[in-house]
Amino acid sequence: MAYLELKNASKAYGKDIILIDQELIIDKPGMYFIVGPSGCGKSTLLSILANIQELSSGSFEKIGHSTVIFQNYELINELSILENIFFQKEKDMSSAQRALLKQLGIDVFKDRKVKHLSFGQRQRIGIARALAQDPDIVLCDEPTESLDKDNKTIVMQALKAYSQDRIVIIVSHDLSLIEKYYDVIYSFSDKRFIKVADRSSERKAFSKDKRPRTDLIHTCLKMTRKGSILLLVVLPIFILAIFFLYSFKEELFDIPKSTRALNAEYVYISTPTDLDTIRENFAYNAEAILPFEYMKNDKEKIRADIFPLHYQDGYEINGSLPSGAQVVINQLDTNYKIGDVITLEVGKIDIDVTISGVIYEPDALSFVIYYDLESLIAELGSYGEMLIEHPEAFEAQVRYDRIPVLLENQIVYAPFYELRAIMIADVDRYQMIFDGLLIVLMILGVVVSTILVNKDLKTFRYQSFILSSMAIDANTVKKLFLLERAIEFLVAMIMSYIICLLLNEHLFVLEDGSLAILALILLTANLIYIVSMILSLRIK
Repeated sequence: MAYLELKNASKAYGKDIILIDQELIIDKPGMYFIVGPSGCGKSTLLSILANIQELSSGSFEKIGHSTVIFQNYELINELSILENIFFQKEKDMSSAQRALLKQLGIDVFKDRKVKHLSFGQRQRIGIARALAQDPDIVLCDEPTESLDKDNKTIVMQALKAYSQDRIVIIVSHDLSLIEKYYDVIYSFSDKRFIKVADRSSERKAFSKDKRPRTDLIHTCLKMTRKGSILLLVVLPIFILAIFFLYSFKEELFDIPKSTRALNAEYVYISTPTDLDTIRENFAYNAEAILPFEYMKNDKEKIRADIFPLHYQDGYEINGSLPSGAQVVINQLDTNYKIGDVITLEVGKIDIDVTISGVIYEPDALSFVIYYDLESLIAELGSYGEMLIEHPEAFEAQVRYDRIPVLLENQIVYAPFYELRAIMIADVDRYQMIFDGLLIVLMILGVVVSTILVNKDLKTFRYQSFILSSMAIDANTVKKLFLLERAIEFLVAMIMSYIICLLLNEHLFVLEDGSLAILALILLTANLIYIVSMILSLRIK
């Protein structure tokens, strides 16, 4: 019975031919050496025997499972020394596994970090890892290269002992070691290999002992921990940054859809003419008003909007409505309070008035002083009557959508509408800037996430390659990795959404629709991530 058999085997990389129509049969345990000049294809042949590479043509059959001892050690830095060897926790090790550590002299440095190990120590760990899986076939690529004499002896004696009832295949250039330990030598040259020496003897068949237990869940979690931290930290940071920027944009540049201000639907006309002319040309309901332009504070003139009060139910008022020499103000200037006396200037007359109340206008855009027209005319006496009989200022209530037409006349102004129009123009400009920043941040988030995911996948492929070379089912490892990453990604999304909800409750007031869209985006991102992982890892 052949344990390894190549038939009509050929291998090529494009036009570069490595192997031509070769046969190889290994039907008994022993130590097999493959020798030949550098670059002839020895390592490629080893990769084919390990099922890492496939033949271009021909067939390959193998009984039992194999492990690989790499030339470059190929240890996983995220795992401890013992986890690199046994893929399980130290407390779960058997007495046979502890004996293997002692045989290779690893027990004396088993608690060190992998990155602090010497070449010889790394190679011994690589050999221990291969043997710990109790493989039927061990494939070794220059296992003693760069080792000192003592380490070479330790390594070769362990492999020789193992080859008594298993197959050990070694690619090597060390002729002294080959001569000392070989059972069979194959020479590889000119794209062919031939048996050049054989001192093997009949050996007992492979042992069919149960394979050692491995803790794949613990191993996967440990070796992918660094990627997990990045996933659980970087993604929420970008999501929260985008949420903050979007929320600030909505909060800072939100234009109310309502127009809840007392003078929102009023236009004011400033020209010395009669009331009939104004009603004929502008609005039938126009009325003459007092032409206040300034208020005084410590003899300093302050520009203010000063209009007759047309109070409507539904507006909250603190204090009382004005009568006589009284006014009310809106909430936009907190420097003034009920009971304060201010001076208003109309024509050449100054009149002192008392603030009797504060009206809350939800959509007010500027500080406004409101007076009772009839009361203030009476306070001004004959001068007030003269101002109304020969008016220079008028007001008219019109539909809000008709105001732009009236504003085409230069003597008409509508402070609420005009301020709102300026604000809309400014908001549009700033929103474009914020939208640009949001796009940049989103692109940056996608780029950074893509780089991190690709790096994570690259690291995992390397780790998965090492595990599969130890005869551990690669598809199982990939499924565990995908499950771990999918759960972590979902946790990152849920955590981000909960934080966004809390921030929205205490700092912002986004509409429920915006939060629903955010939830949908996060869910979609999770699905895309999982699907891309499945496609990238080619999980069966």
